Amino acid sequence: MNARDPGIDAAFEGLRRAHRAERAPDALRQRVLERARQARAGQGAPPPRSTPRRSHGWLAVAAAAAVAAGSWLLVSRTELDGSAAPKAERDAVTPTAEPSRRAAPPATCPRPLPAWPWHPADIDTATKLMGLESRIFKTETLGCGPFARRYLLRTDRELTATAPLLIVLHDGGHSPEQVQVETRWWFDDLAQRERVALVYANGTPAVGPLQGQWINAGVWQTDPGAHPAIDDVAYLQALSSELGDKDGLGQGEVFLAGNGSGGLMALRAALREPGRYTGVAAFLPPRAPLKTELGPVLAAGAERRLRSIFVALTRAADENPSQLALDWAAALGSEAGPVHVTRQRPGVRRIDTSLANGLALRIVTLPEEVNPFPGPGGAEPLARAASEKLPHFFDGPGAAWTFFMRAKP
Repeated sequence: MNARDPGIDAAFEGLRRAHRAERAPDALRQRVLERARQARAGQGAPPPRSTPRRSHGWLAVAAAAAVAAGSWLLVSRTELDGSAAPKAERDAVTPTAEPSRRAAPPATCPRPLPAWPWHPADIDTATKLMGLESRIFKTETLGCGPFARRYLLRTDRELTATAPLLIVLHDGGHSPEQVQVETRWWFDDLAQRERVALVYANGTPAVGPLQGQWINAGVWQTDPGAHPAIDDVAYLQALSSELGDKDGLGQGEVFLAGNGSGGLMALRAALREPGRYTGVAAFLPPRAPLKTELGPVLAAGAERRLRSIFVALTRAADENPSQLALDWAAALGSEAGPVHVTRQRPGVRRIDTSLANGLALRIVTLPEEVNPFPGPGGAEPLARAASEKLPHFFDGPGAAWTFFMRAKP
């Protein structure tokens, strides 16, 4: 209060007590009291003490009281008999801060989008040492707005637009940097030997139990903890379109490959979009696709570019290979044709069959001691030569690529 003008202070205190006794809404009361304060303060610094200024202060208090009375009468009239004032008058007296009286807009996003614990572009030192380029672009979600997605690119500048494009998906809870190490650079070796543009895709942060495992780690739709509004099938489509617009790549054949649950996600994407991908390879997937994950790949008259499916599994030596082919064909929504079994190396069997519309399926079963990505690794010619001398050597990416090329029409 203004101690230099006790007359105005006493009148203002009386007005405040009288107004509190009325049954006006709290927001309206606060608005009227604020107007009285502004009138008392002269909309700025307190006026100098003089008789004319004091009389003006009393006039302001009286005007504020008139506003309070008129506002309360209008609100009371509307509440009692339901009559409404014209829109201009209602806007002049209706409180502006009553959120409890306004209905919130319906929510379309099931839960907040996951957030990277760090910015993906800031973790690129090791990526550059690996010969990869990190990129980020925006994709749309199912009702939750845009979301930043990431991928790693390794390409030779001499590659043409018709060069094959290979997109590799990491295991759930891992990162694209990790999958390059876990696969011991065999995909990089394949890209150099076969003149292929290589991309390592990146999942999204988990909202469940896999959250915060590794730097730039992510999960796929087929993993627990995946956000329901994020569509990884659409992300892979947008990724290939991004490469086409930015680098002129992806106009030729496009292949998918994945390790672990990334292999399951690669199968799902290829089965959902058979007109976009030429072949798909799944290394050690945790299970076969579900019926809800199937797309129009085997539908009659569906546009299909997909011609080959390669699956590498760890199985016991006494398991029936023909039954395994029948089970996977049924999981893919088809019946298996004639089954051919070939033994390649000790414990390694190759199972070939055909599905509807001539789609080729190859399943390779491996014993526990055989890794589809053998060490020491295929990044360098000397490392590859050392790996080939191992007794249980099996080049998984190379075997899948050979199958893709032989399945050409």
